[in-house]
Amino acid sequence: MSFLLYRHVRAMLTDEEPPNAPANIVERCISPFLGLEVGVGRDREEAEVMTGPIASPEQWRTAAEWAFLFYCDFFGEHPSTGDEDGWLTLTSAVQNLLHAKIFSPPLPSLS
Repeated sequence: MSFLLYRHVRAMLTDEEPPNAPANIVERCISPFLGLEVGVGRDREEAEVMTGPIASPEQWRTAAEWAFLFYCDFFGEHPSTGDEDGWLTLTSAVQNLLHAKIFSPPLPSLS
């Protein structure tokens, strides 16, 4: 499991295409995340006025597709409904990783 997970995370962080996951359950998985906003600003007052979406629907889909693969790595089965707590948690975590990757240096070579 750990080697597959490492390989899949590396693929995600090196801009490979996400795997295909069943579209109907991907949409169900991302529905709680759509419309979530985050405030940006130097203080609470400024952040309450300046809000924006955490991610676009396409970014949430990409996160859910990678999380689908990670869920399979962790649990040895496919999420079947899109409501699995593990998949929802992984989707949120993957979105954070993908966002942070924008500001990170490239990964070192495996050799």
